Amino acid sequence: MNNSSSQKDLIKELGLEELSEEAQAKIISKITEQILKRLMIEILSELSEEEKKEFDILVKEGNRQKINEFLKQKFPDYEERLKNEIEKYKEEMKKTIEMLKKEI
Repeated sequence: MNNSSSQKDLIKELGLEELSEEAQAKIISKITEQILKRLMIEILSELSEEEKKEFDILVKEGNRQKINEFLKQKFPDYEERLKNEIEKYKEEMKKTIEMLKKEI
């Protein structure tokens, strides 16, 4: 989630506008990490053993462009999956935040 507009929308949707920019950046970083982990778990479960080895090599090389190309090739709906995971995560966070606000 590296689109500045998407990040600002997420901050607004989660009601985090009052936080400092530094705090917002940290939260966005953590959220992005969680979303990508969740998506990778889903995707890895669908890869063959050979594809998993190939993906592992790309991850070890650290070339994000090649990783994205691999994912888009193996999963033509990768972008849609990512959007869906972002939406699911947002809804979960909204519910969590509301529950926490009630406890305060």
